[in-house]
Amino acid sequence: GTILGLPPTPQDVDFDGAGIGTCLLWNISFEDGLEGLVPDSNVADISGCFSISSSIAVVRAQPVGGVLTGGPYEFCVSDGEPDMVSGVELAGASGANQQIVITDDAGNILGLPPSADAVDFDGAGPGVCLIWNISFADNLTGLAMDSNVADLEGCFELSNSIQVTRVESGPLCVTATQDIISESQVSLFPNPATDRVTLTLELDPAEGTTADIHFTSLAGEIISSQQVSAVGTTSIDISDMVAGLYILHIRHADQIRSEKLIVLD
Repeated sequence: GTILGLPPTPQDVDFDGAGIGTCLLWNISFEDGLEGLVPDSNVADISGCFSISSSIAVVRAQPVGGVLTGGPYEFCVSDGEPDMVSGVELAGASGANQQIVITDDAGNILGLPPSADAVDFDGAGPGVCLIWNISFADNLTGLAMDSNVADLEGCFELSNSIQVTRVESGPLCVTATQDIISESQVSLFPNPATDRVTLTLELDPAEGTTADIHFTSLAGEIISSQQVSAVGTTSIDISDMVAGLYILHIRHADQIRSEKLIVLD
């Protein structure tokens, strides 16, 4: 009930910049001699002969898009295997409405799914998708398929984005023309492991002196990537990985291999 303003009409008030909160618009009818009708006073302290109308609420909203965690993700597309993200979590979002938005890397809206893990990226072809959360007040316009997020109008805020890379070849793809590195050429020890693992490779140096390795979650989230010697032993720090099952992808020239790694607390 604290009096914030006494404008000549409601239309003369600009609520922008007032911050988050709710204002009430009233009309007061009164006889001469009224006291207490001044800014910073409270309507409960008004004295005299008067009557106050019903109120109209003006909600000053500032949606917060929040923070998405998870990823980035990489999938081998068009292989017939479902490519679904998992582990995407949203924190700190607020607003009357929330919506997951899938765009390409130019901001064009490709999908408005109920959740990030409801999307199967297989068959979408190679490229990059971005996963966002949007928090918005009512009357937002432009949130539709084939529109661009740059054309959204209304009261809203987008979260950070999580990248989903769709590839037709790469460390997660196996094609008929690729050879599988033999089991005898790879040693991963210990397994299960806690802080470090030792990877020993015995690959043909004539095909390249280094190999690319990628640790991913079961959902395709790339945890770490590095180059290692194609011949010899490399000690790898896994202390930042939470307990769980991971896949080690090894690529050397046109040869690939995948190994499972169990990480313990």
